[in-house]
Amino acid sequence: MNVKKLLSLLLVLTMLFSFAACHLENPSDNTTGQTPNDNIGDGTGDQPSDKTEDTPPAPSAPTMTITPSSPYALVGSMMHFTVSGDGFDREALTYTVTEGMTNSPITTETGCKARIISEGELTVTAISGELSASCTVTAFPQESTITPDNEWIYYLGRTEMSGEKMLINNTAAGFEIKFYGQSVSAKLRNEGGDSVFAVFVDDETDPTAHNIRLSTDLVNGKAMLAQFEEPGFHTLRVQKITEEQISRASLVEITIEKGGLLPYEPAYDLKIEVYGDSITAAYGNLRAESEPDDQKKQNGLLSYAAIAATRLRAEYRTFCQSGIGLYTNPYNATRWMKDTYANVSPSSNTPWDMQSYTPDVVIINVGTNDIWAQNGSTGNQPFNANDYIEHYVTFVTNLYKEYGEGTTFILCSGMMETGLASSIDRVANRLYEQGITEVYSVVLPLRSGYGGHPCLAAHKAAAEVLLAAICEARGLEIPEE
Repeated sequence: MNVKKLLSLLLVLTMLFSFAACHLENPSDNTTGQTPNDNIGDGTGDQPSDKTEDTPPAPSAPTMTITPSSPYALVGSMMHFTVSGDGFDREALTYTVTEGMTNSPITTETGCKARIISEGELTVTAISGELSASCTVTAFPQESTITPDNEWIYYLGRTEMSGEKMLINNTAAGFEIKFYGQSVSAKLRNEGGDSVFAVFVDDETDPTAHNIRLSTDLVNGKAMLAQFEEPGFHTLRVQKITEEQISRASLVEITIEKGGLLPYEPAYDLKIEVYGDSITAAYGNLRAESEPDDQKKQNGLLSYAAIAATRLRAEYRTFCQSGIGLYTNPYNATRWMKDTYANVSPSSNTPWDMQSYTPDVVIINVGTNDIWAQNGSTGNQPFNANDYIEHYVTFVTNLYKEYGEGTTFILCSGMMETGLASSIDRVANRLYEQGITEVYSVVLPLRSGYGGHPCLAAHKAAAEVLLAAICEARGLEIPEE
């Protein structure tokens, strides 16, 4: 081999060794992601790991709760209290109870039990070391007697305390309660005439399903209002369906068997108040259309206004009397709506606190008896449209001052007359001009019935017209029946 060939071979070898050395010194150039020592595919190489050493979780804080078998109990019953939770020493559990409410707690596998020996609020506390938990139970007597001045009775309509009894005279007046018990009765008293009440239990709405006539349905002066198979939670509403002119009544006491009264504030979607005459009192509405008029056949919770109020889930209150006029009538010369509206009832001289109930909607249907006094009688002046308008404007203005701008006024005519619509339109316009803008006039359809007051069909038809007017004025959807 000549010298030139030998030099060429040495140059090639030198270049090969230089390339191999550079490749081994730069493992990042390896596109496989493996280092030179990796054994690819055989699982024996050292693999990089993202795992860190496991840290044991911190122990959770101890928890404990105590739960009664029921939030309510009767005196004499045995109550069970269950203790649950984690991380506490069950063997070290001790219990404290409200003094005088129960005997000493008896420890059980799950908690404790104790017999109720007194009514009131019973608090039981479970203690384990520094950990404790409490629960409270309301204990009722086997029988509770509630007087009419109890703050948990919610009165409907204008009522009046007289001594130890509550006078309930207005149409639709009455009371509502919430209670725990097995039965509820009431000592009601006829103060004059023949009073009839409708009774509603829980979600009942039919004012004819359960009626109590005080002249015939009392036993030892008491009326059984509701009975159940066992104690439980219920609401009860009792409302007078006869008007003051033929019936006056009072509530003396309420008795609850195996339970007691609970705090209650009913939730109505709307508040409605109606000023009216015999039409609003539902004079004769329960008679057949072929029968003559009969004041005793009335149900004030089935008047045109009451039917509309029920559909609207509204609290319904009335100030009405058969024969009353706004400022005149053909029957008497002593009592008119313009003078008596701020009293407890049309026949009462006791002032009513007008601030105690602020209605969303005031319905006024007064004037039928006024316009019938065309010639005057019994000392009254004859009807005059201009006088009627002046008294009407003053009447609504006075109510507006009491109730404020949030109240809607619906002024009604019709049902038993056809001559007042134009006058009531003028009243509405006058009121609007003086700044009472939420005021509307409505003509209700004429009565159906033989020679007398509107029968039930007429009240139902008028209720649809009134309902539509209220919903339009208040921006509401007309509710389904």
